Amino acid sequence: LIVYIGRFGTEKRLKDLRAVMDRMPTNTRLCLVGTGPQEDELKVCFPDAVFTGQLTGEPLSQAFASADVFVMPSDSETL
Repeated sequence: LIVYIGRFGTEKRLKDLRAVMDRMPTNTRLCLVGTGPQEDELKVCFPDAVFTGQLTGEPLSQAFASADVFVMPSDSETL
């Protein structure tokens, strides 16, 4: 399970994950946690991905814990 958690904006370069997902085994899943202006585009780009919306508290902790890989494709980011 590959997980991204954050805002869905162009500056996050989430569409770059398409090339990554295309090279993964067919049973690899992508979960995108959050919301933002690019959400509709991402749903088209990643039709098989799980979109959870914005999470907080225990559900957010569970999303982080469930990830085999956490991705943040943005060139610059602060945590």
